[in-house]
Amino acid sequence: MTVQTVFAVPVLISVLLFVVVCGRLVETRLRVDSAAQDAARAASLARSSQDAQTVARGAVAGDLGGGGPNCGTYTVTTDTTDFRPGGSVRVSVRCAATMSGLSGLGLPGVVGVNSHAASPIDQYRGIT
Repeated sequence: MTVQTVFAVPVLISVLLFVVVCGRLVETRLRVDSAAQDAARAASLARSSQDAQTVARGAVAGDLGGGGPNCGTYTVTTDTTDFRPGGSVRVSVRCAATMSGLSGLGLPGVVGVNSHAASPIDQYRGIT
């Protein structure tokens, strides 16, 4: 019985750590997807391409906060090349999800999570 316990405990701990890692990655992916969608929508409501970039960064900062436990750092790229009535705005968000504190599985310390979103600009509104 003791021998079985000695072999079973490390396996159970590894499985538990793997489940925690998967949960952390899923949560991070959902947060980054939501941030990209919110940023694209906010940018599509801006009146100029400069404002669109500023608003997109602000929307991502609001969604991801200071990075939180899952996003140590993040970058926001706003594509406003088609910024015109009837055009669209595209936003890309890249987050560096930290896996520190979950050692023992041989995972990298940081995993990149990317998301892209686009939002149309209303055809009948003016822009500057």
